[in-house]
Amino acid sequence: YFTQIRMAGERLMNLLNNLLDLSKLEARKNAYQMEVVNINQMVKFVVSDMEVIWKEKNLKVTIENPLIPGTIVCDKLSIQQVFLNLLSNAIKFSSEGKSITLSFESVKSLIGQKSKDMEMCPAIIFSVKDQGVGIPENELKSIFDKFIQSSRTKTGAGGTGLGLAICNEIIKDHRGEIWAENNLEGGAIFSFMLPCEQ
Repeated sequence: YFTQIRMAGERLMNLLNNLLDLSKLEARKNAYQMEVVNINQMVKFVVSDMEVIWKEKNLKVTIENPLIPGTIVCDKLSIQQVFLNLLSNAIKFSSEGKSITLSFESVKSLIGQKSKDMEMCPAIIFSVKDQGVGIPENELKSIFDKFIQSSRTKTGAGGTGLGLAICNEIIKDHRGEIWAENNLEGGAIFSFMLPCEQ
């Protein structure tokens, strides 16, 4: 009974923390500390931090293109939270023995909120590709909304439907973009693009 009470308390605390994070982000009250961050090191840290969980499920996690120039200006803790969330989801919704691939790509992208200030800037696209349950085509955009979960996942591994909404707000605040698509080999690919400078 005590174990169940503790687990219920932790779930409730997690939900409350997510709600507070999201409300701060939506109200633009989040104080970002912009700094130069080596994104390769950050990804390696996140993969290492979650190693016990993905090894427990006998998953293979690989990082592609780890040697591309990977320095961006961002709020380190916030972007690390996005990486953690996407990798955590990939692990959660992958069957035992499957593969998860993390990859980088250097691009030039249009950055800006208004047509007059849009310009081509160096950016990095980061992707997490899994071999999990995938996402129905008509849900690929709505899964970034609050309290929304894919119909293929909400009955299984749980969650509050806030993680991706928080990621979406963080990436938007960094003048970036986040999206989802289905992996042709089965599963899903979550990607986000961040400008190298802010």
